[in-house]
Amino acid sequence: MRWFIALVGIFWITLGIFALVATKRTTLALNNLIKNTRRQTLGLAGLIVGVLLLISASSTTEAWFVRALGILACLKGATTVLMSQQKMKAVMDWWVAGPEIVHKGWGAFMLVLGVVMFYII
Repeated sequence: MRWFIALVGIFWITLGIFALVATKRTTLALNNLIKNTRRQTLGLAGLIVGVLLLISASSTTEAWFVRALGILACLKGATTVLMSQQKMKAVMDWWVAGPEIVHKGWGAFMLVLGVVMFYII
C-alpha cells in the first residue's frame, strides 16, 4: 500500500504548491468543489481515505503518524456527513473570508505534509 501513501503525498504537494502560488484561485476552486459536491459524497471520500491510510500505515517507517492522519481523516469524514448544510456553508464562508496569509500557511502545511509522506515511505 505504499502506492497509496505516495499518491496522497503527490496530491498534498500539488495542492500545497497551488495554494502557495495561486492562493486566491486555489481557495475559490476548492470552495466551488465543496459547494457543488454533496456533503455525503465528501464525507464518504474522507472516510475512504482515512480507512486506506489506516490500512497503509503498516507499510511505512512511521506507522503512528499515518495512523493518526487516518483517524483524523475518518473523523473529518464522519463530521462532514453529520454536519448540516447550513453549518457546512458557514464553515466554508468563514474559510474563504480568511486572510491570504492563512491560506498560504495552509498551503505550506500541505506541502510539508506531502513531503513527509514521501519521506516515511
